[in-house]
Amino acid sequence: MVSISKHPQEAADAWRAAVHMETYPTGQKKYIGDGWVSIRVNDQELVPTDAWFNTDEFWDAIDLLFQDFMDVGEAFDELTWLPLKLALRRTGQTAIFTVDSLSTEIEPISFLPSVIGGMDAFYRWNTEYNEAHYPVDMIEELHDAASRLPYQ
Repeated sequence: MVSISKHPQEAADAWRAAVHMETYPTGQKKYIGDGWVSIRVNDQELVPTDAWFNTDEFWDAIDLLFQDFMDVGEAFDELTWLPLKLALRRTGQTAIFTVDSLSTEIEPISFLPSVIGGMDAFYRWNTEYNEAHYPVDMIEELHDAASRLPYQ
């Protein structure tokens, strides 16, 4: 494993060696492949380190999960493309984030922007080092919605 934040070029080289690229009719390029995303709360890793998955699809699932959570206060990932099951449920001023069977109490006011920041870092890295498309609208919409949470 190579960190995109600590060793971005080495991570890009490893990424390109292990994945294939698709070019969409719009000309956008997207590297398709597996990886691992670290999400930590209070030094506790929330994503099992042996859980390898398509990282773009993981971030897509997080995007949908967060949108649903911010709209209705709870969200459950029922998408079949990930080996992980994700859930996020409001519990008063906090929320419970679940990855498979591990449930962790989180504070949405800090957790959501932090994870969205990780998503942003991944897409910026993928754009800079792998010529992929940066979904700026998606990131901006998530940041905007998170800033309007009633937990402020």
